[in-house]
Amino acid sequence: MKQTFLIIFLLTSFLGVMAQNTKSDAGDKFPGEYQPGGTSVSDGIAQKKLELIKKNISVRLNSFEKGYSELTELDEKFKKADKVILSSRGIRYEKAEKGKSGKFLVIDYDDIPLTYEPNGVPSNLLKQLVYEFDATKLKSIKMVYDKRFFLENVYNVKKTITVDPGQVEGLNLIVEHPNMYAGKKDQTDFKSFTNENKVKTLKMLENQLLVSIFKIDGLKYIASETKDRKIEYQLGGL
Repeated sequence: MKQTFLIIFLLTSFLGVMAQNTKSDAGDKFPGEYQPGGTSVSDGIAQKKLELIKKNISVRLNSFEKGYSELTELDEKFKKADKVILSSRGIRYEKAEKGKSGKFLVIDYDDIPLTYEPNGVPSNLLKQLVYEFDATKLKSIKMVYDKRFFLENVYNVKKTITVDPGQVEGLNLIVEHPNMYAGKKDQTDFKSFTNENKVKTLKMLENQLLVSIFKIDGLKYIASETKDRKIEYQLGGL
């Protein structure tokens, strides 16, 4: 079962990395480098794209919540844990930290190798997807990126996009520079993004939701197979 999980995780992780590398006319711009005002995409076209992407996000949010709910019924450990962390090393089930409540599903890409842009600079790499739940109802989504400019980690930029599933356009972006300007945070609201970058950001969210649905489906398959094998073993000899 561990081998099956590893195959599923690595395949879906590859899809996740590909989802990050979708290029737009913004070139190598990335949330956090967005500038308020001005756009190369007409308001009409951008609005149509945004409405379509928001509809797709709504459908995928529903599918993700449904899959998560089904998984908690199939997997007792998943249901009891306050935090479940998925990575290429396997699954970790953890209790909540003291003073914190809620359920969390964390998809950890921290050990996925860096990818590089044509100019040799490491590309923006998704480090974590953090889903917070109230029971099985999704409360928030965080996409945490870490762009490192030197292999020695002399300078890096941490970018966190936080999304309220009930109000996707209320998302905000926080940019931190941990090694150079400790404690400094720059926050930008979605309404300040250019139209072009609004489209790009929501498209990234849509793609990552699809990858997460694949992961949940894989976990449901493993949980179902484990349950069936247990029943077969219990029925053995009858």
